[in-house]
Amino acid sequence: MFKILEHSKQSRDSRYFISSFLLLLFSFTVNNTYATTHSKEHLLAVYIFKLAEHIQWPNSSQKDFYHLHLIDKDSQTEDQLRIISQIRKLHGKELRITRSTGDNIPNSVELIFVAKNAIEKYSQVFPVTQNTNTLLISNDLNNDRIALIDLREASGNKISFKINKANILNRNLSLNPDIILLGGTEIDVAQLYKEGLQNLQAQDQLLQVLKQNIASQQAKDTQLKADLTRTKNEESRLSRQLSDAEEKINQQNSEIAKLQKKIEKEQAELEILRLNTQKIQAMLIQKNKAIHDSEVRYGQLKLDIEEKTRILDEKKQKILLATNQLEKQEAIIHYQQRFLFLLMVIGLLTVLLLIITFIGYRNKRLSNQLLEKNAVELAQAKKIAEHHASVKSAFLSNMSHELRNPLTAIIGFSHLIYKNPITPQNIKEHSNIITRSANHLLGLINDVLEMSKIESGKIELYEEDIDFRGMINDVGNMSKILAEEKNLNLILDLSPTCPHFIRVDAGKLRRIFINLINNAIKYTKEGEISVCIKCEPSENQKINLLCEIKDSGIGISAENFEKIFRPFEQIPKDNQRKNSMPGTGLGLSISKELIEYMHGSISVESKQGFGSTFRFNVIVSSSPHEATSLQCRTEKIFLGIKPDQKRVKALIVEDISDNRIYLENTLNNLHCEVVSTGNGEEAIEAIKTHQFDIIFMDIRMPVMDGIEATELIRQLPMGKNIKIIAITASAFKEEQEKIMPHGFDDFIKKPYLPEEIRDCLAKHLQLEFIYQSDFTDLESWEDSNKKVKVDIKVELKKLTLNERLDLESAVLTLDVEKTMSLIDAIKIQHPELADSLRVLVENYDFTHLQSIIKNIKTI
Repeated sequence: MFKILEHSKQSRDSRYFISSFLLLLFSFTVNNTYATTHSKEHLLAVYIFKLAEHIQWPNSSQKDFYHLHLIDKDSQTEDQLRIISQIRKLHGKELRITRSTGDNIPNSVELIFVAKNAIEKYSQVFPVTQNTNTLLISNDLNNDRIALIDLREASGNKISFKINKANILNRNLSLNPDIILLGGTEIDVAQLYKEGLQNLQAQDQLLQVLKQNIASQQAKDTQLKADLTRTKNEESRLSRQLSDAEEKINQQNSEIAKLQKKIEKEQAELEILRLNTQKIQAMLIQKNKAIHDSEVRYGQLKLDIEEKTRILDEKKQKILLATNQLEKQEAIIHYQQRFLFLLMVIGLLTVLLLIITFIGYRNKRLSNQLLEKNAVELAQAKKIAEHHASVKSAFLSNMSHELRNPLTAIIGFSHLIYKNPITPQNIKEHSNIITRSANHLLGLINDVLEMSKIESGKIELYEEDIDFRGMINDVGNMSKILAEEKNLNLILDLSPTCPHFIRVDAGKLRRIFINLINNAIKYTKEGEISVCIKCEPSENQKINLLCEIKDSGIGISAENFEKIFRPFEQIPKDNQRKNSMPGTGLGLSISKELIEYMHGSISVESKQGFGSTFRFNVIVSSSPHEATSLQCRTEKIFLGIKPDQKRVKALIVEDISDNRIYLENTLNNLHCEVVSTGNGEEAIEAIKTHQFDIIFMDIRMPVMDGIEATELIRQLPMGKNIKIIAITASAFKEEQEKIMPHGFDDFIKKPYLPEEIRDCLAKHLQLEFIYQSDFTDLESWEDSNKKVKVDIKVELKKLTLNERLDLESAVLTLDVEKTMSLIDAIKIQHPELADSLRVLVENYDFTHLQSIIKNIKTI
């Protein structure tokens, strides 16, 4: 398709070249025919006509002719234009020419030329035609701000011109970019604006100094008043403290008298207790003496008992030794009897063994010959099977790479179009359809790759801590979109017994839920689909995750229960052939294999015509993390980059131009300075001449691949601290893990979205972004509306056209810094409007601001 577009552009360029050549040939002929005194007017006429050919008016297909009006005090230029209009058509239609001195201007005219001798009329014509589709061409106009196309006389009897592109586009006129090739230049509107802005900024700085002096004096007055108030308050406080202290002294004197009486009473009681204590101590001395005598007698008795116990133990040992000797003698006699019997049996067995050995040797020799033959055949079969498996894996890997690369550009550009605030709604719907179709194709690719890994036995579980409830809500929201397209009701019941966070292979568990729910939606025409999820404790701190998915669809007959779990098997609906069903027929097969890998099982209960119920369970681990330690991923609306941050310098290394352009657009939208290369060798040369903060490196490239290039970059002095992100189209996780040790800091899997690039920049370069969720609390919104003192829509109409265009561009591109600088410029003549706009920008209410500007544009 791109080759066709390129050929179309070349054809268009050829037509422009031929057209220019014929017009110059015509100019040469006319110059030779007419007197040389008209050469300047002739050149003006030729340029006017040629410039008109590079302008496209709206609804041009409905016009019968084009009207050119000249404001000129003489008729020489008019005569030259009439000669040209008789020979050539403007965009294939008649060009009608009228002239006046500027007093009478026709109401409906496509083109007005203001000659040098009547240039003072231009300032009257410009506002009259400002809201029309009229193109103004002036001759030696000294005001570039209101010019559209201004012709100037150059040395050597030549004509040059300047173009104010913004004023032309504001009149809904289309401008051919090749118009500059006629010898013109584009007016630098930004320079004009910058010069005026510098004068305004100087005045603003003087005003700020005066405001600061006034504020300083007011602050001093306020401070003196505050000091006087504090002195009075301190005097009052000290008086109150003195009164309180006198009252406390009186209370303490009263309490001291009471305490003295209480102490005298307690001293009398202590004397009585002292006498009683002396009596008790005498009694304790007598009792301690009696206890000591008892302990002496107890120790003597204990020694006697221990001696008698020792004598009894010695006698028991002697009896035990005698008993053991008798048992050994009986065992020897019994053993001798059994030994004689065994000798007889061994003799008979030896003869029998010799006979069996001879027969076995003969049979073994025959078996070995047969085994050797089978081993050779098995080795050959194994070699063939391994070769086929290797070829299959290589084919699937290459196909995945070749399909994921174009899907990156398709999904990426569709996403950029959808997220662009100025994209019309119908275009957004079309881009959303493209994204859904591309994601469906990506899902089919993943199904085939997953089935291949299952068949080869290479599937592995990569467990991680996940927000389980968040994942279920995401799956439910995606599935509800499909259900609503078929007018189905999807009910999601997540039991409170399920933990918020679990440890599991998130990708595989998510695939199981999506496959089973989408399968239910696929075979259900009307009614509802219910998904019930609950959890039960299992052994070793595991969790048994139970799920039931019930639908009111067409149902399944009993003989098809096993068939639906086979690869590529589908049960057709009524009046449909098997091969007419959508999908690959791998969803249930993959789900069953993944469930069994996760130590679970799946079953189905159904009756044809009465819906189906799928039940499955898997064993997962509880998460060791607290709920606050894991970040729940939610979709956040991106607004822009926080101001006053270093501009990131990024290098793109990608051999596919579409993917390279997509990544360039993504990084440019993030205000990055981008350099692009097509292979590893070009990347190394770019690093030697530029200093980069981050490199996005594709893995598979011609000339030099990403792994080799990364290893060489890490050996360079300037390449040791650069963040290098691998971009891979491989769908196999083990292949992605193999590339990380070669010097990469992270990897991104194709196809990827701008959110992944933003996350990467935030993670590795600490770049901070602004999201709408940071400024959505109700109080902040209400406060911002209270601070808006004027009707912004009405006040914006008072701005000049250029001011509105600049502000519109900054707001629609979410450029905070540029918007704030424009507000500072507006504040000089419209202070209340500037303050109101600043409130909206500081609260990042760009949605409200964009809506206001769009409404003004449509008025």
